[in-house]
Amino acid sequence: MSSLCDSDPDCSSPQAVKAELIQSAEAGNVNNARFLHKDGSADIDGETPLSRDPRVNIMFPSEEAGADSSPCSLRSLPRSSPPLPGKRTPNLSSMNLKNKVRFAVVSALAVLLIVSLLLLRNEIASSVESLEPSSPLSPAHPAYQQHGDAAVRGAVQREQQGDAAVRGAVQREQHGDAAVRGAVQQEKHGDAAVRGAVRQEQHGSRSPTVLVTGGAGFIGSHTILLLLQNGSNVVVLDSLVNSSVQSLDRVKQIYEEEKGEALDPKRLVFHNVDLCDLPALTAIFDKAHLDNAGPNGSSTNVGKPYDHCIHFAGLKAVGESMSFPLLYYQNNIASTTNLLSLLDKHACRSLVFSSSATVYGAAAEMPITEATSTGIGITNAYGRTKYFIEGILEDFVKSKEGTEEAWQVAVLR
Repeated sequence: MSSLCDSDPDCSSPQAVKAELIQSAEAGNVNNARFLHKDGSADIDGETPLSRDPRVNIMFPSEEAGADSSPCSLRSLPRSSPPLPGKRTPNLSSMNLKNKVRFAVVSALAVLLIVSLLLLRNEIASSVESLEPSSPLSPAHPAYQQHGDAAVRGAVQREQQGDAAVRGAVQREQHGDAAVRGAVQQEKHGDAAVRGAVRQEQHGSRSPTVLVTGGAGFIGSHTILLLLQNGSNVVVLDSLVNSSVQSLDRVKQIYEEEKGEALDPKRLVFHNVDLCDLPALTAIFDKAHLDNAGPNGSSTNVGKPYDHCIHFAGLKAVGESMSFPLLYYQNNIASTTNLLSLLDKHACRSLVFSSSATVYGAAAEMPITEATSTGIGITNAYGRTKYFIEGILEDFVKSKEGTEEAWQVAVLR
């Protein structure tokens, strides 16, 4: 770079040089003028850069520059790390005390955070290394401490045998071996096998026998099909007043088509009987009891020819009940009391009674729920017979509470 003082005889004056630099900078010939005197001190005019170009420094040469160097000669030097235009480079020495304290605190916190993360990483690594060689069955294992033996065995089984074994371990811990067998059967054969395992646990090697009254009707026949499909034996009592035995033939046909095998005749037994005929009904119960008797007359079913009963039987026409109310009261109520007495005598105390929504009468609120009041505003004799039977069942069940002859009754509406 040529000297700006070549044409000025008074160039030896620093003031003249400075004035020249300012003049050149204002004219756009010199950028970001920084003045260095021979003693090394700096002077920035107004502490404001005079240009947007940070690449050029204009300075006096030092005394070590050489004898041939003019004290007024100027040279351009590139900056190694230029500041951003219009901003000054941060300098710790130029900070005030408050900023220095802030800088120190932030730096200390950053160092502390880094050290903490390093220590945490080392601690996790050490914990993992110490747990890897330990056995899951050891009492010191975290799973053992938190969940006990069942969860630990489940973890081992999951690793070795998959999810089915894990579910089995949980069920064994909670419900015993029967549930475990059910879990295995469910995994292999589906829900039907599980229900079979439950029945086996409750009833032994034999299947339960369900007594279905009114089983030849529409609802009864569909219920019988489901019972057979789920492994139960079924005994049907029906007077065929409002039904046909052909519905049971159809049940058998559907079962054999779906299963691909013939239905054992002993699994579906039909008796054409009126439940109001107490002697005939008693004979059926007594014969069933003898059929279940073992050697020397001992019963293999503890005197229970039937395990459960579903009671659908009864006259059901609303209009007819208004013309023949006594017929409905005698048939529906008497048949139920006859059935209850024989069931209790032969220790079959599990009953599902098919009632009717007519027991709600003229409900004040819609829709009707199980919490809706019953017996108010019933408009027909059929509905009243169902309501009266529900009351009979409630009283009968309460009379057996707390005894070895306690009943379980469910009401369908």
